[in-house]
Amino acid sequence: MATKTVKQSEQSANEMPIVLQSGLTIDDLTREMAPFMASVTEQIESEDPAMQETATLFAREYIGSVIDDRKVEKKGDVLAVRDRLAELYFAYLHLAERIRKAVQQAETMARRQERFAEIIRSNIEAWMLTSWDAKKITGHYREFRISKNPNKLTVLDEKQIPEEFFDEVPATKVLNKTRLAQALSSGPVPGAILETNRTRLDIR
Repeated sequence: MATKTVKQSEQSANEMPIVLQSGLTIDDLTREMAPFMASVTEQIESEDPAMQETATLFAREYIGSVIDDRKVEKKGDVLAVRDRLAELYFAYLHLAERIRKAVQQAETMARRQERFAEIIRSNIEAWMLTSWDAKKITGHYREFRISKNPNKLTVLDEKQIPEEFFDEVPATKVLNKTRLAQALSSGPVPGAILETNRTRLDIR
């Protein structure tokens, strides 16, 4: 069973690289647009606002220099670069999805190993309590000790419990953002603003 788990981990780690519609991989595209990707990395990783702004301006200028058909001589090259920029975008979305799946798989594997450990522990505990009636045994450097757990309260039917055991909890306020947004569309409201004329670029 352990060998199978190791093989599954190795198979997951050695997955094929992400290949996009262009036939290129994310590494190919990153190398091809190295200056642009360096500026993107700077925007993400730099803690200096001035450097982030410089990187942002460079990235925008780079994009304009390679996809603006008013600035590039060969239109066919512009169309290809536009496709590659879109491919780069989808490559990182695909990579993020793959990482999330790997994290989920790792969490499932971790829970399985914890289950193995818990079953080992419970079997030792059961044997100590039923077969030897021992509360403590030792090895050369490990110790097995039966300890008493704190009392545990189990509520069988809350409706049957007398009122004296209940506490009154004041009602909490919940912000109704829909009503607040509607009010802001008609005029100002202290403590909030309504952002309008917002845009979003969709890449398909």
